Amino acid sequence: MNKIIDDQFEVDEDNKLIKYHEKEGITETVIPDCVKEIDSWVFMDCQALETINIPNSVTEIGAGAFENCLSLHNITLPESITEIESEAFSECISLTNINIPSKMSEISGRLFKRCYNLTDINIPNNITEIKYAAFQDCIRLTKITIPDSVTEIEPRVFYGCKNLSNVKISDNINELGEFVFGGCKKLTNVILPSKLKLIDGWAFAYCENLSNIIIPDGVIKIGQCAFSECTSFTNMIIPNSVTEIGVASFSHCSNLSNVILQSGLIKIEKSAFSDCENLSKITIPDSVEKIGYGAFDSKYIKEINLYSYRVFSLLDDELKEIAIFSTIKNYYTGKIQYTDEDMKLFKKYIIETNFKELEKYKELVRIMAYDIADFLTKKEVDLLLEKNTDVEINSALLDYIDKKFGSDIDTKRKNILDTYNLGDFEEENIENEDLGKKTM
Repeated sequence: MNKIIDDQFEVDEDNKLIKYHEKEGITETVIPDCVKEIDSWVFMDCQALETINIPNSVTEIGAGAFENCLSLHNITLPESITEIESEAFSECISLTNINIPSKMSEISGRLFKRCYNLTDINIPNNITEIKYAAFQDCIRLTKITIPDSVTEIEPRVFYGCKNLSNVKISDNINELGEFVFGGCKKLTNVILPSKLKLIDGWAFAYCENLSNIIIPDGVIKIGQCAFSECTSFTNMIIPNSVTEIGVASFSHCSNLSNVILQSGLIKIEKSAFSDCENLSKITIPDSVEKIGYGAFDSKYIKEINLYSYRVFSLLDDELKEIAIFSTIKNYYTGKIQYTDEDMKLFKKYIIETNFKELEKYKELVRIMAYDIADFLTKKEVDLLLEKNTDVEINSALLDYIDKKFGSDIDTKRKNILDTYNLGDFEEENIENEDLGKKTM
């Protein structure tokens, strides 16, 4: 049978506090010594309470127990507590500091979310996990030390902590979850754990003052938008262990001017380095097997060094996204380096497929046109013109052929246009367009 204590506290037969009867004008309360557990949402929305005294008898605090206690600024958690469930202190906007009992093993999800005035927090050495969004939007938190006992940090833990500038991360962390430090605009320097394997999506996105970060050898994947809009980056070295750079991982890093990609890298996903306006040159190691659409920004890149990158042996069903070439077609003024082997592979591909799939790669063909002309015989060129149905490609090829073999270009072009009933198919645009000539 439940009992009422001091006309305020309703306690069940297991000494669990299940209800608090708020009284007008009360700003401080003392929880009875008999209470062993505080149930979920007991003090939720008690917006007048400023001070709460919790006895040493309490071992557990339920979910949302003190959520949205807007005036609460003075509370001490006894060392007897072993567990505090999710959102227990969420949106306690007047809370400036709080201790975490040493018998706890995890900081639960959203535990201190939107505690806007929380400036000081000490994480004890017994904590092994920090759950989802535990400190999200603690906008006055300036520093945090994550002890080496912590092995897991879930997504969004420090997301939106815009004044967080000093962080020490446990060296036993293997993964940094999505948005874990996203939006930490004052963060300037972070030392990543040596055991780190994954930097997940948006992990450091929008950290506009983060100027120096070393990705440790051992990281395998850099996730989507992991460092997007880190506008203070100037240099980035991707270690040998990284096999994948995710979608838009370094997009909008406007001051990034030097990137070193090392052997071991296999995939560069779409938009990986888009809008990096100071990145004008990139060298792609020969280990790379996929380059996603718009991986490097067409407006700013001036030189792409491919070396022995097997571009043309990758034209199969799984790897159609070689559109780095079509992305740069409108603005590209630098040079792309191809090996003789690359060109022979491409020639072999278009001949063996009887040119049936050539239209899918028309921008690639147009950019490489002069190189292609060097590897095709006159008979192969004629076959290409006969089998291919793309007017722009054919018109472009005729220009290349004229330079190499000599021919009556105007007559042949007219025949092509008449064949497809296209009349004067944007003739002026075709003639004025850059059809792939490389700047040497």
